[in-house]
Amino acid sequence: MAGDLFLPSDMFSAGNMLWACLTRSSPWKGRTLADIVLLVLDGQRPSLRKIPEPMAAAAGAPLLDFLQAAWSPEPQDRPSAAALRQACAAAAAPDQPE
Repeated sequence: MAGDLFLPSDMFSAGNMLWACLTRSSPWKGRTLADIVLLVLDGQRPSLRKIPEPMAAAAGAPLLDFLQAAWSPEPQDRPSAAALRQACAAAAAPDQPE
């Protein structure tokens, strides 16, 4: 039970790190901590459109879907660590021929 206490906030943070990896930029660049808190409480999130197309294509839909879900305003709606692992595995898997 104790290990699960902060899992939703961990997944929110994982979303921020993933966005930073894909954009090579801070998701809240130039913002103060107070600004960030207010933006998050207002439901604002960094735009997925700022992820360059080659990076978005390489990440694939499962990882981008995870990213969006990780930023859910409702902690209980955020994905699990297992979902992150699965999304990363899908992104790392070679393309399957059709």
